[in-house]
Amino acid sequence: MFYDIQYRDDTRIVSISYENIEGYFQVIVFVLKNGELPEYDDKVNTLHLDKLNAKILSNIDKSEIVLNGRYFEDFQWHDEFEKKMLKCAKELRLCLKNFKN
Repeated sequence: MFYDIQYRDDTRIVSISYENIEGYFQVIVFVLKNGELPEYDDKVNTLHLDKLNAKILSNIDKSEIVLNGRYFEDFQWHDEFEKKMLKCAKELRLCLKNFKN
C-alpha cells in the first residue's frame, strides 16, 4: 500500500509518503509558486528533507536543536519505521521553523 499525507499553508505543502512493501519513506517540502505546486524536478522549490537539512540545519544554533529535542522527548518509538518517522519529524520541525523563502 502507498500512503501520502499533505499539509498545506499559504506558502508551502509538506508531503509525507510511505510505501510499506518497499519500506519507502519520503518527506518533501514544496514551496508554492503563486499558490501552485512547482514541477517535481524544480530543485529550488521542491525540497527533499535531506536537502533541506543540509541547507538549514548547519545554520541553526545548538540550543535550538536541544529545545527541539525536548519537544519530542515524550514520543517513544517501537520499531525502526517509527524511529525514522520521529527523526524526520524532529528535522522537519526545525527546518520549517527556520526556512526562509
